[in-house]
Amino acid sequence: MPSSISMEEMEAAARAVADVKADLIYMAGETSVASRRSAYLRVKAALDRGRLFSLLYREPPSDVLSLAPTAQNSLIEAVTTSLNALAIFYEIGSRPEYASLARRGYPVTIERLFSWIDCVHPVNSLGQGAHWEISPVGALSLVLLRLGRNRPAELAEYLGQCPHALFLVTDLWLHYPAYMRGADSGQVEVSTTTSLMMSRVLRIMSSDEHQLAVLSVLEQFRGRSSPGRHILKCIGAQTQFLSGVTMTSDWRWAYQAHFPRLAGPVRPCVRQLPPAIWPNGKGLQSFRYGQTWVGALSGAWDGGDDSVVGRRSRSSSCRAFDGNTQHV
Repeated sequence: MPSSISMEEMEAAARAVADVKADLIYMAGETSVASRRSAYLRVKAALDRGRLFSLLYREPPSDVLSLAPTAQNSLIEAVTTSLNALAIFYEIGSRPEYASLARRGYPVTIERLFSWIDCVHPVNSLGQGAHWEISPVGALSLVLLRLGRNRPAELAEYLGQCPHALFLVTDLWLHYPAYMRGADSGQVEVSTTTSLMMSRVLRIMSSDEHQLAVLSVLEQFRGRSSPGRHILKCIGAQTQFLSGVTMTSDWRWAYQAHFPRLAGPVRPCVRQLPPAIWPNGKGLQSFRYGQTWVGALSGAWDGGDDSVVGRRSRSSSCRAFDGNTQHV
C-alpha cells in the first residue's frame, strides 16, 4: 500500500475509533450523569493511549485512487468514522463538564485534518471512474461545521492563508448534489449540514482581511464566458436536489432555509443579473421564492459549463422551483 499506514493499521485504527464513538455519543446526549461520566473516562483513556484518532494522526496516502478499489473503500469508511467522531469531540469540548478535555488541546492539528479532507474529498473521485461505497460528504461537512463553531478564529485564519483548503470547502458545498448522486439515504441531512457549514465559513470569513480570499476562491468557480454562471447553476442543482427529496416534517425547514443561506455566496455573482432580480441589494430574503429569481437561476442552468450538473430546459427548471412550496 503506497502510504505511511498499512491496511492492517488502518483497520485497527477504524475499529478503535468505532469502539469509542458510542461513548462520545453518550457524552453528547441527554443521558444520566453517571453514564456520561463512565463514557468520559473511557474516552479519556483512549486519548491517553493515543488510540482514539490514531488514523488521523498519520500521513494520508498521497494518491487514494492509486489504491485497489477495496482499499479505497476501506480507507473512506475508516476516515469517515474518524471524522464523525472528531466532530462529536469538537462539540463536547465546548461543554463545561468536559473542560478537562478542552484543556488538553485538540487531538488533531488543523493542518493534518485538512490533509485528510483533501485525501478523501469526492472531487478526487468524480470523473475518475472510482466508485466509493460510502460518501464522505456528510462527515466532511459535519466536522467542518463543528470546527467552525468551536474554533472559528483558527479555522478562519487557516482558510485565509490556505486557498486550496478554502477551495475544498467551497467545492464541497457547491457540488454536493453531484457527490451524493446514487446515495440511498441521508440526502436531507447532508444538504442541511453542508449548507450550514458554508454559512458558518462565510460568517467567520466576513472580516475585510479574509474577504479577498473568499472572493478569489469563488472566482475559480465562475464561468469563463459568463461571470457567476457556474455558481448559479450549482445553486439550481442544489434546489432541484432538495425538490426531489421526500422530507419528513422534522426536516421541512431545510428547504425553507435554503434560499436565505445563499445570500452570501451568491452576492459576488449578481452583477450579471438585471437589477429587478436583485432589488436594492437586500439579498435573497427580499424575494425568497419570487419568479424572477426562478427565471434567473433557470437561465443560468440552461447555459455555460456542464461539467458537474446536467443541462435542463428552462421550463423543467421552473417547474422544479415552482413546486418548492410542497417542501416547506
